[in-house]
Amino acid sequence: MRAIKILAIVFFALIATQALANGGNTTFKGNITASGTHFVKGTSSARWSNANSQTTTRAHYANFDGETFVSLVAYDKQTDVLLESRIKVAKGQLCMIVENSQGEVLLEKTFQKDETIYAQLTFDVYEHYKIRFIGEATKGSYQCQWTALN
Repeated sequence: MRAIKILAIVFFALIATQALANGGNTTFKGNITASGTHFVKGTSSARWSNANSQTTTRAHYANFDGETFVSLVAYDKQTDVLLESRIKVAKGQLCMIVENSQGEVLLEKTFQKDETIYAQLTFDVYEHYKIRFIGEATKGSYQCQWTALN
């Protein structure tokens, strides 16, 4: 019985510490971890530059033919995610696909002109997701930002 009391105290202490770190909020946002940019073999790109963080991926290119992707994993809990994608296409086309580890497509969009799209998706806990960018002789840029909503 004493062990159960100690475990209960430790549990509530951890919750209180987490709530204090979140400004008193006990409804925690999901934690999304990102990895990438990864290049699929055979991808060619001219004058390529990119930058990534835990909430964004972006790239600029003069000629992109092939595929890149970033990997995302939701930790802690199932998480609603808002994707904001800003795509610029000066020539060619760019396809963006969001899929889970089983290859099920959550979002697919082909861009042939400058466009910004918003999409709300639900990421399951510990599931691996990819945001794929497939260029077909395209010149332009992409910026994709993800925000945990809950």
